[in-house]
Amino acid sequence: MQVWTSNQSGNLQKTVSTYSAFGNGIHYLEFYHHCVRQRLSSAFDNKFWSRITLQMAHSEPSVRHALIALGYLHSTETGSMRHARSRFAGHHESKTLLYHYNKSVRSLVDRINETTYSPEIGLVTCLLFVCMEYLRGNYHTAFQVSDHVMGLLV
Repeated sequence: MQVWTSNQSGNLQKTVSTYSAFGNGIHYLEFYHHCVRQRLSSAFDNKFWSRITLQMAHSEPSVRHALIALGYLHSTETGSMRHARSRFAGHHESKTLLYHYNKSVRSLVDRINETTYSPEIGLVTCLLFVCMEYLRGNYHTAFQVSDHVMGLLV
């Protein structure tokens, strides 16, 4: 896997624009690129949120759809984390969120069965699932997914 350097950041915008075939999904992928990654990253993990996830999204549908769903979650949240938890606890789920989340899961399941599958794909996708479940207020599910992530590392 190649990691982009800061002098290649112009290429990143070109890469993001190649996803225009995803309709409204590109809006949320761009929102992730411009807003969400900065909120999620720190000095320790900036490369993961800023480069690795976007680079993998270019070739891996499971990562791409997970980033779209994560971008959607962040773009529609107007209040605090407590507000987000209460909203999603009321089962007010968007078709956009569920479509891309389910598409990500299906893509990962299909990809696992391919001979070119790499555990890093599952690891990154599942980490994105953990983030989404946490944002949705589903802490038990987030912990279950993180247990599966740990299984990928062993």
